[in-house]
Amino acid sequence: MPRNDTHPIAAALALAGLLVLFACGEEKGKPTTTTTAPADAAVDGSVTDAAASTATPDASAALPLPPSATANGSASTAPDTPLTATGKVTPPPKPPPTKPTTKPTASTPPPQSSAPTAEPIASTKPPPKTAPTQLGPAAPGSADAVAEKVDVIYKPVQLFRARFKQKYTAKIAGKTKRSEGWATVKRPRRISFKYKAPNKNRVVSDGKIIKIYEHENQQMFVGNMAGTDYPGALSFIMGNGLRPNFKFKFHKTAKWEGGPVIIGTPRVPNPGYKTVLFYIDDALLKKGDPACVRRVLVIDAQSNRNRFDFLDVEQPASIADSEFVFQAPKGTEILK
Repeated sequence: MPRNDTHPIAAALALAGLLVLFACGEEKGKPTTTTTAPADAAVDGSVTDAAASTATPDASAALPLPPSATANGSASTAPDTPLTATGKVTPPPKPPPTKPTTKPTASTPPPQSSAPTAEPIASTKPPPKTAPTQLGPAAPGSADAVAEKVDVIYKPVQLFRARFKQKYTAKIAGKTKRSEGWATVKRPRRISFKYKAPNKNRVVSDGKIIKIYEHENQQMFVGNMAGTDYPGALSFIMGNGLRPNFKFKFHKTAKWEGGPVIIGTPRVPNPGYKTVLFYIDDALLKKGDPACVRRVLVIDAQSNRNRFDFLDVEQPASIADSEFVFQAPKGTEILK
């Protein structure tokens, strides 16, 4: 497991291609927008749309170079030594010996080294918790205003279910994994991602414990739901809202005809994602329909891309608690 480059939960999710953003899909019945999938957006500092550009795809992200060695390995760091008129070296006078004024006792602590302590490559602790952001009304016509409308729609939603199609692309490896299944939410904090065969991955939380099962490696990460920022990625469907968790701007070149695409940057740096793009169906947004967010694209610090298209969104009358219970097969390695 890649435990040293991200938070453990984010690492487990990235390995399985499971890092998710709950969103919603098409309105049932007659579609209000084109069903043609929009091109992904490439984010590398600034945001551009791949389909709108004729440039070649981005190369693999450059790795940071290690600290350079000294410029001159033979250069002396000793102080200058004075010379006599004859060119002979005159050693500096030795200071007279001094006697210690006090004898060390058993309670005297040993001298501390001045050498800096090596920092870990990356912290495995979740980001520090911060006080809730106090936000005023969004400026009319802004990307924040779009996010604010989404939050108003989702605030009363307690039960959520949708079919999803997922496309996970690993940037450096250049590999793409496609899968599909069903996403279910029951507030507070209960989530379930059940994948369609042949994929047997599973993401489940009963509100207290989150389990991320990766079938291919026969591993399951188990963690405390309240102690991770994983629910932050599910902010609007989990009832926490988009605006308190992200700063927004419009993606002005996206090939998405159904409505605006807004780019969210986490207000608090998150190990699981760098930016999140929300593809909005403007007609459904105006109706107050929870199917207004048609696609979510998550981009992490390594430029890996995890895309979710949601279909057949519904708010069922009830969801059994058994949906949020999962036992891994025998022989599965449990990671905490």
